[in-house]
Amino acid sequence: MGASVTTARTNQAAAKASLAKMCEAISEAVLEVAKTGGPLNEQLVAMAAADVAKLAEQQAGKSAAELTRIIQTQRLKQALNLRGSQGSSGSNSNGSDGSNQFVEKLATDLLFLEMLRVALNQDSDDDSDSEKTEKPHREIAHPWTRKEMLGRGAFGAVYGAVDKNGFEFAVKEVPKDGVEEKSLREEVKVLGKLSHTNIVQFYGCAGDNQKIYMYMEIMQGSIKDIIDNSGKSIPQGQARKYTKDLVQGLVYLHQNGVVHNDIKCANVLLDYNGIAKLADMGVSKKHDQETLISYTDEQVGTIAWMSPEVCEGRDSGKRSDVWSMGCTVYEMLKGKPPFVDQLPAILVYTVLPQLIKALEHRKLVGRQEDFSIPIKRFLLRIFVRMEDRPLSENIAKDEWLQ
Repeated sequence: MGASVTTARTNQAAAKASLAKMCEAISEAVLEVAKTGGPLNEQLVAMAAADVAKLAEQQAGKSAAELTRIIQTQRLKQALNLRGSQGSSGSNSNGSDGSNQFVEKLATDLLFLEMLRVALNQDSDDDSDSEKTEKPHREIAHPWTRKEMLGRGAFGAVYGAVDKNGFEFAVKEVPKDGVEEKSLREEVKVLGKLSHTNIVQFYGCAGDNQKIYMYMEIMQGSIKDIIDNSGKSIPQGQARKYTKDLVQGLVYLHQNGVVHNDIKCANVLLDYNGIAKLADMGVSKKHDQETLISYTDEQVGTIAWMSPEVCEGRDSGKRSDVWSMGCTVYEMLKGKPPFVDQLPAILVYTVLPQLIKALEHRKLVGRQEDFSIPIKRFLLRIFVRMEDRPLSENIAKDEWLQ
């Protein structure tokens, strides 16, 4: 369990304990004020007793069972009964000063009660989100059976699978070597709460001594598969459709505080309805960073989609994703990411980062005679310094995507 989850639950437990004590104290105050009589006191008693009773009932319904044990509900009932009969009860021996003292104390207690309620509700929301984070949208019923291989990449194979209830899904097998299992599990917990048409749904993960098994929505393949199998680039009209899907998924991720860090055609998958969906959000990055740079054509991979700021050693962020998305659109339209088809694999490591940092992508886009004007404008908005690069929400409004 992550630190944020533990903190949220600790805060909630503290808020519940304080709330229980405050409700009990207010119950006592309600009784005392009710005994003093008077129209002002009657109104205050009615408000206080009803408020505390409602709160106790509400929290009991939210599984705060300890509140029902600590709060003495019989006292609240007595207070409500006293409210109806206080006209005949008269004043008690406390007198006017005592009445004012009790009223003042009750008013103060009610203020603290309201503050506690706000704190408790906030922590309850956090705790609820944490529960959603821990539980993926779909539980895989074990044991499951592995079926045919769907694909293989540099970091693991993806297979079709079916669980004992007949539910079909995909499982990505990632070797444990070089993987921090705890970090990977935390990533999957985050991904488990994401749900969007243009995001591949993750269902959770498991592992044994050799591999991590990542469960996900089954897809028909990636855009890179289409390019490789056909030997052709994606037609501009179809690329526009895929890009619209890609941008919508990216906007959703960013709005939920998730930075992808590895956008490329190989990580844009298609479902059986032809809808493009982002995959491997923040998961493969944990594993891939150990083997980010390689001289083989298969593994040059991520560097070709890197933004200038990442090449300069700065932290990646939402705008870095936007740059990678631009490289992915270029890859769709040309069949390869920028400059990769112009450089020998052995030179990619040394030359390509320099081209990226020099924003040579802008000149490259300008030289593409087969690109329409809207496509060029779209890419030129992206291939700029990080400070000038729009966020995904702004890119979604670009004229080419409308």
